[in-house]
Amino acid sequence: NPAIASRLQSLRLVGRVAELGSLGGVRTSHTITMQTQNQERFDRLRALAPVDAVRAWLDGDFGIGDEPAMIAAIRRDTRVSLSDDDITDAVCDAMDESLDAPACLERLAAQS
Repeated sequence: NPAIASRLQSLRLVGRVAELGSLGGVRTSHTITMQTQNQERFDRLRALAPVDAVRAWLDGDFGIGDEPAMIAAIRRDTRVSLSDDDITDAVCDAMDESLDAPACLERLAAQS
């Protein structure tokens, strides 16, 4: 479920985690970047009305890596000025609280 994966990706870890190989004296770091599958999909998702983007996110109707497009669509509501992380956290909190899309969007606007 993409919504669960998004929630897991958004959780902030406490403390430090040793990088691969750092315990043996060799430091290796790997970065994984999630990309939207293609520009057409990104544009279609970004064109959603803000409340529809929130609804899709809450319902899990998107793919892993689509979050940047969903955030861009949500920011089309000029009342929303939160950071990407804050938007993600607020939407995940709304999932936990079973808020509907209009209530979540109002919360995003109020927190901005």
